[in-house]
Amino acid sequence: MLKRQLRHLTFCIVFLMSIFDGFSQTITGEIKSKSTGELLPFVSIAIGDTGNGVTSDINGAYQLNLPSSYQGVILVRNVGYHMQAITASDLRKNPNIFLEEDIQQLSEVVFQARENPANEIIRRTIKNRELHDPDRLRSHQFTSYAKEIYRLDPNEAFSDSLLNLLGANTGMSKNDSIKLQIEKNLRQRHIFVAESVSEVKYMKPGMRNETVLATNVSGFNSGLLAATGSSYQPLGFYKPVISMLGTEYVNPINPAGLSQYDFYIEDTLFYHGIDTVWVLSFEPKQGKKIDGFVGEVSIHQNDYAITHVVAENADQKSTVGLKIEQNYDMVKGQWFPVMQYTNWVLQDFKYYGHRVVLENYRYLSDISINPNLTADDFSDVSLSIQRQDPKKSIKLIEKKRPTALDVMELETFNKMDSISRRLRPIETAIESLFTQRYEVGKLDLRLNDIIGYNRYEKLRLGLGLETNDNLLKWFKVGGYGGYGTGDRVWKYGANMKFEFNRRNSSYLLLNYRHDLREVGAVDYFEKSYGNLADLIRSFQGNLFDMETHYKVTANSRVAPFTYAQFSIKKAELNPTYDYSVQTENGVLEAYDLNEMAISMRFARKERYVDLYGRKVATGVEFPIIKFRYAYADPSLLGGDFDYTRYDLYFHYEKKYRLGKTRMIAKGNYTNGSLPYSYLMTGSGNRDSYVAVWGFFQTMGRYEFLSDQYAALFLRHNFGNVLINSKVIKPELVVFHSTGIGELEDSEVHNQVEFKTMEQGYFEAGVGLKNLIRVSLVNLAYLTAGVEAHYRYGKYAFRNKSENLVFKVNVSYSL
Repeated sequence: MLKRQLRHLTFCIVFLMSIFDGFSQTITGEIKSKSTGELLPFVSIAIGDTGNGVTSDINGAYQLNLPSSYQGVILVRNVGYHMQAITASDLRKNPNIFLEEDIQQLSEVVFQARENPANEIIRRTIKNRELHDPDRLRSHQFTSYAKEIYRLDPNEAFSDSLLNLLGANTGMSKNDSIKLQIEKNLRQRHIFVAESVSEVKYMKPGMRNETVLATNVSGFNSGLLAATGSSYQPLGFYKPVISMLGTEYVNPINPAGLSQYDFYIEDTLFYHGIDTVWVLSFEPKQGKKIDGFVGEVSIHQNDYAITHVVAENADQKSTVGLKIEQNYDMVKGQWFPVMQYTNWVLQDFKYYGHRVVLENYRYLSDISINPNLTADDFSDVSLSIQRQDPKKSIKLIEKKRPTALDVMELETFNKMDSISRRLRPIETAIESLFTQRYEVGKLDLRLNDIIGYNRYEKLRLGLGLETNDNLLKWFKVGGYGGYGTGDRVWKYGANMKFEFNRRNSSYLLLNYRHDLREVGAVDYFEKSYGNLADLIRSFQGNLFDMETHYKVTANSRVAPFTYAQFSIKKAELNPTYDYSVQTENGVLEAYDLNEMAISMRFARKERYVDLYGRKVATGVEFPIIKFRYAYADPSLLGGDFDYTRYDLYFHYEKKYRLGKTRMIAKGNYTNGSLPYSYLMTGSGNRDSYVAVWGFFQTMGRYEFLSDQYAALFLRHNFGNVLINSKVIKPELVVFHSTGIGELEDSEVHNQVEFKTMEQGYFEAGVGLKNLIRVSLVNLAYLTAGVEAHYRYGKYAFRNKSENLVFKVNVSYSL
């Protein structure tokens, strides 16, 4: 009886298994390029004309549930490759698929008599872009796993026969011997591999914090080398302009996209075997001089949302070949990126015949849409990297790693870890250049105190030291000394800093300085926010006061992207030039200036990286607004001057269809008396051969003097015009600048020459950027152009040729 029941049970189990087996069979495989062997992500695998199928993941892997009774064909499609029809029986025997590249697939298509049907799809996608842009959500949160690989391009490898020939030639040259070793290594390992796991939080308007939880870097310990996985491309593909590698690429999914790009329907696929997805190719319209993309985008039929996009830079003359991919999925009713891939190829930089390739894979998990986040969950640090416990890091990475490391990646870790000691100097140099600090135990050597230059001091050499987090996290003490080879005078200073809340930049700073202060400088904030333009202009400074001051500053972030400072300063000034000022205390050649000040600074989406307690500014969006109010009263603070002063700075830029406009506005109002060096000197840059934006190019550096001042600087860049080659890619730029100022009690300033500009100062200019492009070791272009500026109006020179000034502009590009 029992045996009979067991036979019946066995029969039922076998029968049920056969039924389920008849319904479906799971086939797992990979899809690769036939010519290169490269794994192909986001390839469509469809079961005949049923509308059912899957898409390969970012690593080219797929899992297809194929009915066992199905004997038809499997259609494998990917833009840029020939469609392949594989019989079901062949796929079951060999699930790995190789696609052949179709170079002609994206050739031009001409539509006549009616509108291109792709345009309506794009029109609706553009209309709905704000619904699907992840940065338009009130908030989101996710965990990110990123893997970064540096490798040599295997497509340029020697053939095996050549390797054998070289190996057999015992008399080969040293150079050929190195090539042989490189070719062998190319087949075994990469140059560099890094992994990281981080937690990302976001809340409108643009507040973002990423905390690195774990890192694993081949041969290195630095978290900085592994924590850049989120910086290669934006989270979504919806911004009108996508900034990458210093270039602003025009997104085809932007309000003006149909006037800038051509779109063509390439295929109709599916989403999870249910909904229709259109696949459209895109490329810049012929004759459009834009930095754009060429590629393909998949659009969901019902929501008009991006489900997948692949884009490459359209400029074939760029030193970097750029390719990005993004894959989206529906998360709690919201389309959200789940995988991203970035590929950079250094086109012209060759290492023993091979191009260097950077690849970045990023997987998003634990995605939360509109979590209950508040402003207290954010700080001014967008990326925080702290020292990690290696064992805990590896454990977390293994948990979040979506696929196991392959043989070459494992071999890279093994090989690089074995030579890690020799890599320490490189690691230290990278961190030091990034933070401008060199760690020596519990002290930091401040690199920006070592060397400097201006026309007064000539070459300046010095040394600066400050304690770091290895001593105390909440307290810092430091000092510096410097010597000018031109004036042969020592300068020095010391500081103490108490940090109350690093997240909000809340601190108290005590500062002593015996150092030079340039005439006309406006000290909006204790912290420096300089850039390359400020550095270039600083070389021309030649009028300074020797200022000895004691200063107390309190700083804090008071709102998103908004900082406030309160300071009290007691200063003694000694001009290094011939000057005296008439005050109520008589004619003074040296004087005291004591003031209280309140400063505010707003910089939209300003980003900082906190690397082991050292904060570094890494980016900002416009507008930038700075305001300062200063007050001096001898009866309250002592000193020789009594005044109230207001300073305002506004910087903004906006991109239009016909280029980009930038604007800088400056203003100052003073009620009371100030010495020459604390008045506005007109923002001139005539003495420099290099153009510096936000200054009058035809005005002398100290030509005018004002205690009430306003200036407006406008610049419009029309973008690339006419020519685009590796040696020239000109961009047409036009300028106009206007200023006005007044000076009360001008007679109290003795022994210095100056003008006032009550009747307005005007100059106009035109220029070409990127007129000459010089390759920097085949990694980027150093570009130079020329500008002509003309001074006109009441303050124009009688000799018209003196009103015309030529300048060189310099920048870099890819």
